[in-house]
Amino acid sequence: MDGADLRSQPCVWLGGSRALVGLLVLRSRHGGGVLGLIGTLIRGRYEITELLSSSPVFDNYAAVDRTRGAEVCIRVVRMPFATEPEFVKALEQVVHQTRTLDHPNIAHVYELDEHEGAPFVACELIRGASLAERIARVAPFSPSVAVEMAIGICEALEHARAQGLPHGDLCSDHVLTTLDGRVAVIDFGLWQSYGASKSAGGIVLSRMAPYLAPEIIEGELPTYATDVYAVGVILFELLTGRLPFPGPTAAAVLAKHVNSPVPVVKELNAAVPEVLSQIVMKALSKEPLTRYSHCGSLVSDLRKLLDALRFGKQLSWPLSGGGDAVTGPKTFGEQKQEQKLGPAVHAATYKGEKKVAPRKQIKAIDREPDDVPLWFRALVFMFAGMAILAVAFYIFTNLSHAKVHKAPNLVGLNLNEAKSTLQKLNLKLSIIGEKYSEQYPIPQTVLSMDPWAETPIKEGQYIRVVLSLGSRVVEVPDLRGLSVYEAKTRIEAAGLEMDPTVRQKSDDDIPEGLVLNTEPGPAERVERGTAITLTVSTGRRRPRDEGVRAEELIPNTWSLSFKVAGSGAVMVRVEMTDARNETEVIYEEEKQGGDEVVLNQIRGYGKEAIFRIYFNDYLDTTVRRKGTEG
Repeated sequence: MDGADLRSQPCVWLGGSRALVGLLVLRSRHGGGVLGLIGTLIRGRYEITELLSSSPVFDNYAAVDRTRGAEVCIRVVRMPFATEPEFVKALEQVVHQTRTLDHPNIAHVYELDEHEGAPFVACELIRGASLAERIARVAPFSPSVAVEMAIGICEALEHARAQGLPHGDLCSDHVLTTLDGRVAVIDFGLWQSYGASKSAGGIVLSRMAPYLAPEIIEGELPTYATDVYAVGVILFELLTGRLPFPGPTAAAVLAKHVNSPVPVVKELNAAVPEVLSQIVMKALSKEPLTRYSHCGSLVSDLRKLLDALRFGKQLSWPLSGGGDAVTGPKTFGEQKQEQKLGPAVHAATYKGEKKVAPRKQIKAIDREPDDVPLWFRALVFMFAGMAILAVAFYIFTNLSHAKVHKAPNLVGLNLNEAKSTLQKLNLKLSIIGEKYSEQYPIPQTVLSMDPWAETPIKEGQYIRVVLSLGSRVVEVPDLRGLSVYEAKTRIEAAGLEMDPTVRQKSDDDIPEGLVLNTEPGPAERVERGTAITLTVSTGRRRPRDEGVRAEELIPNTWSLSFKVAGSGAVMVRVEMTDARNETEVIYEEEKQGGDEVVLNQIRGYGKEAIFRIYFNDYLDTTVRRKGTEG
């Protein structure tokens, strides 16, 4: 949205398909001007009370929602954009993407509706000033206040990132502040609408230019890293009261984003702590790989700094355990020195890291040599200006000419199939939730998607899906004849739990240590998470009059070897029972799954001994073995 729009009176944008043309019809029925809607009752619910602001793109109205008993904001798109089908369709897609965002630092979208054939939209009205207004009146802010505001912005952006949605057009105009200290971010994803329009991009370019990351200027689509760059610009404004790259025209500002070194905040405001200055520099790194990768990483460092400011702690840069394992950009002086020596590398790296290749620059004009003819300078100026304007034009032609597909139907596909389907169309997948489903009982199956199938969607955008956790009801596996360890593995794989109490029962046919039966029994259907009780064989019962014969008490030795089951670290324990009917632990050690354990010269009494092998305290195998003397 253009800057004048919010500076006049902040409110939240909400757009939708035919709403814009329809509301223009309403306007014409009530007097033709932008004030014509005032006093109109829409849908028997929303009473338009005042015009908040007008701009080349939007008219913003306040209305009373008689159902909620609260104020809302109605936004109307002005001509000629309301008659551009691509622009309107893109707005509808943006609304569908953003009205699921639910966070205290994001202005809420309520609904899309119609009145007498004219669709309209209702959204949260926030009475307050835009951050741009506050910066113009108050900046520079104290470091703690600036950091608190930036944290609020980052929290909103992180919530949207969890939904797979970068903002793409963040600026101080799109951050609202209230008297109670609330920060609210608006206009998520609106850049898609500008990219779809024939003329909106050119109109809003001057407002967008101060916040555009270099990679966007070079033709890439917005990402979470470009949102970080915009937060860096806002932090710079809050701490210094000016933009990092001011310029007389949008084209001049864009060229500075790519070519000019970032001014050091601390050199412009000595009250800014060194660590905060470095955080801003890192956020404004010209290379995405040396910038914070997303606002979650940035907000981690900001919170550490805020704690230090509140409690008087000293911090040094880089922060230990910081959001990303790279430092921020070099200082202003270092960057100037690099420019004299050759192409600038605008971000420093730790020792041992690979350097990021320098970004191809939009060539600037060196005015220092006095022996350059005037006609040559003028010629260079002309071509440089043409190159810059071409870059500015490419930003919007790149967005508007991204290939559009119809969203494929992913419902019923497993996760890998869904990813493969989207990759073929150059689309991305974001998992926003998981839940149990009887309709789709196989885990990792797509239950629902947003946007829905057949919706037009541009390449590079996200489709958000909800996956199945499987059925709530599962079948008890047949565990008879298995060791306790193997039975436990299969129980957990089925989504069930094993009762820690294991029953024992003698059996002439089932060897000791193997499962006789379970409760509930095999093939019974139970709810996921049900505890399964095992009954394990203790082997053949010895008759009461059967004693130990003297010849069985002779000393003997045994050998035993086996492979450790499972994967990762496994605690292995081996117990031995000999003719004396005494049980002792003969081996206990942590091994890795797949390791071979070989035990030789195991001493005991009698011709035969029983060995029980436990993995992680669960009996896996019982072995009867004759000794070397038997």
